[in-house]
Amino acid sequence: MLKQATLAAFAAVLLAATSAAALDDPDQLIKGLYALPTLPSKPGDADRWLARDAAQAYDRQLQADEPMPATDGDWRYDSQEWEISDLVISRPVAAKDFGGADVMLVEASFKNFGKPNRVTWTLCLASTGWRIADARGENDGGVWRLREYLEVPLDSLRC
Repeated sequence: MLKQATLAAFAAVLLAATSAAALDDPDQLIKGLYALPTLPSKPGDADRWLARDAAQAYDRQLQADEPMPATDGDWRYDSQEWEISDLVISRPVAAKDFGGADVMLVEASFKNFGKPNRVTWTLCLASTGWRIADARGENDGGVWRLREYLEVPLDSLRC
């Protein structure tokens, strides 16, 4: 019995470590984000996904009394409603320096209600792994940026 409990505990630790390690690759982080049924909805939940400055801004918007730009819809799809098909996550590519941080770009392409969409994710390398520093997409209203939705400066980064 003790041997089974020890094996079960070891398997659980190994699975958790494997899952955490998988999210430390830039494209795996984005795949994990799209695998969530909804965006993080409680303060602190976005810390695993967003750079420090973006996560703090997201938490402030979650605590607001009214819908804010980053909490009034789903910025993975830039939509309040979605029916996603053909989701493809690209391999990461190195990008130019963003506020002194190492950054990678990962592109997500998909169809929302049959209409093609693309979001380019900028990821920074924090001491705890890759985090989302920004996202950029286009819609009928023009170009949007996650950092603008979060009201975080575009020219500085705290990963």
